[in-house]
This record gives sequence, C-alpha cells and structure tokens, in this order.
Amino acid sequence: MAVARPGPIGSGGLKAAAIGFAVAAVAAITFTVIMFTQKSDLEAAADAAQRQARDQQKAVSDARQALSEVAREVTGEPAESLADIKSRIDQIRATVAGDARAQKDNISADMPVARMLNSLYTLFQKTAGQADEFIAEREKLNADRAQAIKERDSAAKAFEARIAELDAKFAKLTQESEQTREESNRQLAELQAARTKEREEMARELDAARKARDEAEKTLNAERNRTEGLLTQLAQFKPSSGSSSALQVKDGAIVRTVPAGDVAYIDLGRKDGAKVGMTFSVYSPVRGIPADGKGKATIEVANVFDTTSECRVTSRVPSEPILVDDIIANPVFDRSRRFQFVVIGDFDLDFDGQAEDVAGKEVVRLIERLGGKVVNKVDSDVDFAVVGSAPPGPVPVIPGSEDEAAVTERNQQAVQRLAAFEALLKEARSLSIPILTRTQFMHFLGQSMPANAPDDATPAL
Repeated sequence: MAVARPGPIGSGGLKAAAIGFAVAAVAAITFTVIMFTQKSDLEAAADAAQRQARDQQKAVSDARQALSEVAREVTGEPAESLADIKSRIDQIRATVAGDARAQKDNISADMPVARMLNSLYTLFQKTAGQADEFIAEREKLNADRAQAIKERDSAAKAFEARIAELDAKFAKLTQESEQTREESNRQLAELQAARTKEREEMARELDAARKARDEAEKTLNAERNRTEGLLTQLAQFKPSSGSSSALQVKDGAIVRTVPAGDVAYIDLGRKDGAKVGMTFSVYSPVRGIPADGKGKATIEVANVFDTTSECRVTSRVPSEPILVDDIIANPVFDRSRRFQFVVIGDFDLDFDGQAEDVAGKEVVRLIERLGGKVVNKVDSDVDFAVVGSAPPGPVPVIPGSEDEAAVTERNQQAVQRLAAFEALLKEARSLSIPILTRTQFMHFLGQSMPANAPDDATPAL
C-alpha cells in the first residue's frame, strides 16, 4: 500500500500558516498584554486600597493620639473617648465651682472652659500678687528681726560690760565699807547715847509743861465759873435774850382759799413790800404764834398784786386746813422796816449730823432772799441773832509728822473762829438781842425739816 507523503507546502499555504501563526501570536500577545494590564490595574487598585486603609488607620491612630493629648492637656490624664473627656471636664468644673474663692469671683460650673481658665488665671494672678506682697512683708519682717537681734546683742554686750563695771565698783565699795564700818558703829553709839540723854531732858520739860497747863486750866475754869455766875446775876436785871416775842407778831392774814388747787390769798401786796418767793407760816388765830414758830402750814408768794398776793401751799398739817382769817408771820418781813440779823456759828440744815453750812452762808442767803439784812457785828441795831453750833476746835498735833505745819495752821484758824463765835454770842446776850436757834429759824421761815428734828439749845459759853 502506498503511503501518501505530504506534498511540499506551497507558498500560499505557508503564507496562510504564517498569517495564522502571526494572528495567533498577536492574539496571544494581546491576551497576555490584556491580562497583564488587568493584573497591574488590580494590583495598583489593591495597593491603593491598602494605602488608603493604612492612611485611615493612621488617621484614626493620630486622632486617638490627639484626643489623648487634648485630654492630658485639659484633665491632666489621657482618655480614650470624648465621653470620658467630657466626664472629667465636668468633674473639674464642679470642683472649681465649689471652691469658695471661685464663688467669690463669680466662677460657675456652667462657664465655658476657656472663660473658666481665664477667670482662674486672673484669680491666680491676684492671689500670686498677694502672695508676693506677703513674701515681701515677711522678708521685711525678717530683716527687721535680724536688725532687732543685732541691736539686742549689742545692748546685751553693753549691759554685760556695765554689769561688770558695777560689780567692780560694788566690790570696791564693799571693801571701803568694811574699812569704815567700825568707825560708823562708834559714831552711831555716840549718837544713840546723845539721843537718849536729850529724850530724858525733853521728858522732864514736858512733864513740867503738863503740870503748868493743868494749873492754868484750873485757874481758867475757876475764872469761867465766876464769869458765868456774874452773867447769871446780870441776866436777872435784863430781858431774856432767848425771848422770841418780837417774832410772835402776825404780819397779815388769809383772805381767801382754794383748797382744790392748794392756793391761798393773803392781805399783803406790792404796797406792803411783798415779793415773789417770800414764805410765810400759817397759824390759827385762836392759838396764835407759838414760841417755837411751828405753824399748821407754809405758803410761798407766787403772784403779787397791789394789796393782795396769791400764794401756793408748800406744806401743811393734814388735820388742820387753811381757813380764812388764819394769821401769817415771817420773822424777816415787816411792813414798816427791814430787820437786821447777825448769823453766828455753823449750821446743819439737812439734819444729817454734819455742819455743811460753814459760817452760816446758806442762812445768810435765806434771810436776804426774804428781804432781811445781815450784818457782821453785834450792836443795838440788830433785831435777831441766828445761832448755830460752835466751830470745831483745834486737834492734837503730832510732833515730827509730815503735816505738822498744816495742822498747826488749821488749829490757829480754828482757835480764831471759836473765839469770834464766843465773842459774838456773848455780845448778843449782853445786849439782850433775841436769839433764834437752828430749828426755831427753820420753823419761822417755813423750811421743811425731818419729823423727828430735835429742838436745838443755845450754845453755852
């Protein structure tokens, strides 16, 4: 059997094969290029996606880091979330707003953070300024303290030096004192002996003076008794100086009364010499004016008319009403003349046991206020003598006392006043001038006195 052999390829077939191969090659290359291009694009896209993912992860990481930094800046600690940061900021706000100093500067929890920080910074600046002032003051005080310590140390050194100097002087004086003590003791013994001798001599002289004084007092008492006897005999031939008959004369009468108003009208007016402030005692016309001058009421002139005067009642005996035709009297008042008085002694006008009206100055004022005249000497023109208590006499003098000179001078004045008192009283009695004691004078002038006031006796000479 015959085998068919391939015949030789003609130029047309070869060309077709070459074209087919070329087409196939081109197709393969094209496919390869297309596949490679797609792969490259996919790889590029994958790379881009990876880069984008990495960028996003980095952005998230950066955001978280930035968030943590913000939290650290705001709260002082890192934080993982906005909610955590807000919670911490709210806590800080509450803490700041709860501080008394922040409240004083109106820093509240609802303020924005920046404004709160600004307010806190302002408060810090103010506090820091005060702290600087305190520090400066403290430094000044420290400097003053250092200066004071320095001065104290210097003074201490000077004091120690002075003490040392005084110790040396004291030691020297002690030594000198030891040397002179024996001489001083000898001189002291001589002085004591001389003083003892002088004291004995003074005691003998004092004893002799006492005996002489006793003899003089005996003689004086004998003369005084003889004088009193002579005065008693003389008084039998003269009117009694204690008589107050001149005072027992009425000056007027009550002409109308207003019991409801404690008002009474008298028959003395401007023409009679009545003046506002004059006082009168009121007496019953039946009993008349008693020797002690005590009346049933006292009235004081309030308004003066031509022939009458309106008086207010200043005191009264409750059981004895003031009636029309009651008589009135005042020892100082007289329609026709002005009485003259002499005031002798001291007066206890408030009856407390102490003569506060020395020399009768208040008595003089009462007499002159009621129209009387006060004179300083006793003569026949004197109508009445108002006699108080005798002035106090001299007091013992302690020889060698600090007030010896002052007491001696006061004693001399007391002796002079007592002598003047006795002389005036003696002269008034010798001229038979009516004498008024303190209580009689107060009664007749209508002055208030305690219910148990004693009746004074005229002082005896």
